[in-house]
Amino acid sequence: MKVPIPRIARPHRSAYSSRVSKACVTCREKKIKCNGSHPCCGCISNATTCLYTAGKRENTSRRLAELESQIRLYKQLLWHLQSKVNACDRELISRTLDQVTTSCSNMIYTWLTL
Repeated sequence: MKVPIPRIARPHRSAYSSRVSKACVTCREKKIKCNGSHPCCGCISNATTCLYTAGKRENTSRRLAELESQIRLYKQLLWHLQSKVNACDRELISRTLDQVTTSCSNMIYTWLTL
């Protein structure tokens, strides 16, 4: 015959050990607990500046925007140069612009569907 063993009631753990998604730079460097507030308790007690770095998703979005901006500038430059070059180079620029437009559209679509 099995007898149930009584369990001791324990307080809910999340009240004691809440996790933050990312520690601030100072807490990460000092390898101390960060509470995620702005400024955090660790930075207040150490009288240091509390900084949080951007996450991977934010860095990726920012980099994508930078690349799109560069592509726009290069396309504008090519459009400007197209009228100032000979027919052979004009055709090369035209084909390049068509390729860039198509490949950029495909790349942006791929990024957005991830």
